[in-house]
Amino acid sequence: MKIISPLLLLFFFAFSSSSEKIRHDQHQALTWEDFKGRPDRSSPYYASTASGYEFEMEVKKDSLVIFLPCYFEKKDSWVKKGEGTPELLAHEQLHFDITELHVRKMRKAFKELGTVSLKSINKVAEKIIKTYSKESSKRQSVYDRETNHSIKVLEQKRWEEEIKEEMKGLAAFTNPLISLPIAK
Repeated sequence: MKIISPLLLLFFFAFSSSSEKIRHDQHQALTWEDFKGRPDRSSPYYASTASGYEFEMEVKKDSLVIFLPCYFEKKDSWVKKGEGTPELLAHEQLHFDITELHVRKMRKAFKELGTVSLKSINKVAEKIIKTYSKESSKRQSVYDRETNHSIKVLEQKRWEEEIKEEMKGLAAFTNPLISLPIAK
């Protein structure tokens, strides 16, 4: 039995439409060849990273199994011709990593629930997803502002170290599969 609320269904479909994805837990590092989208000529930026996640819950025997992977969307990510520098690629990689960081926070929040009630899980899941999605979006904006989209080299390095440390602290939540016991 799959349990997906309307809000969560929206997240699931919003981030699962492309067949060309890179799962964060299954890759080493992005390359410019991964950016398959058509560049937005009206954009003042040289590149854009589209990353997100899928969310699905399913009851299997006495457990609630949650699948929550983070993805890079190849078809929606782009780089303008002649602008693909290593520095800019590192900046775009960190956008993907920031998304993964917040997905790990979601996984951690789900794991910390312990035993779950099928009656309340949709509301609880919506709250977790909403909280960390909002936090991720805000963090992405602050990152771009503070690094001026990779131009401020020292700020870029500071952000890389900060995110790397935070990711290390959440290394236990790298697996996109979570299994929680169901309350009887």
